[in-house]
Amino acid sequence: ANRAGRCELINSARRATRSSKKTTVHALGGEPATGKTSVFRELIPKGTPTENDGLVHWYKIKNSECYIVGKDYDNHQFAGTDRFSHRALEPFIKWVCKLPKGSKVFFEGDRLFTQKFFTDERVQQLEIKAVVLKATKEELDKRHENRNDHQSERFLKSKRTKTQNILRLLGNAAKIVDTNEKNKGEVFSMVLESWGIQPSEWTRNNKDEKRELNS
Repeated sequence: ANRAGRCELINSARRATRSSKKTTVHALGGEPATGKTSVFRELIPKGTPTENDGLVHWYKIKNSECYIVGKDYDNHQFAGTDRFSHRALEPFIKWVCKLPKGSKVFFEGDRLFTQKFFTDERVQQLEIKAVVLKATKEELDKRHENRNDHQSERFLKSKRTKTQNILRLLGNAAKIVDTNEKNKGEVFSMVLESWGIQPSEWTRNNKDEKRELNS
């Protein structure tokens, strides 16, 4: 039922187009294994092709100005913006800034969720809704073991420090979602609520929305 929520993205984007002069960027960050990719897999139907402008790839919901950034969510463990080039940040900022006013953009992951992004003067002209997923080290260690990803402790420590630095930078502007002992559906709903999207609205028009998105 969660994937039916794409209809709320459509409705929300339509409302934004009518009422907002700013593009809204919904950003999701956090250390590896906190569940960022799982959240975005709930937004995008499997097998959906992406559009691209050079290094930036996205899925655009039909009949709206709503863009979900990333690629390969259906067939890679490390999907989404993890599949982007390390040089993608500047093209991404330029792409976001030239979207129609009132657009809604959703992205997750380490490539784009950076201090450089949030402090860019162009980005500060947009409306930013940032959410950070967190879990205890013990919980994250279990998840890394379960998914057999073999990421080094040095690498994980650097990502932990990066996340902490961004949280200090954003302060109260970032909302934290605790994923400990939460299933994917619970985390998904909590992220939606943190972005200001009501999970209950994600059950409307499920059948019609799935048919449209897969046509």
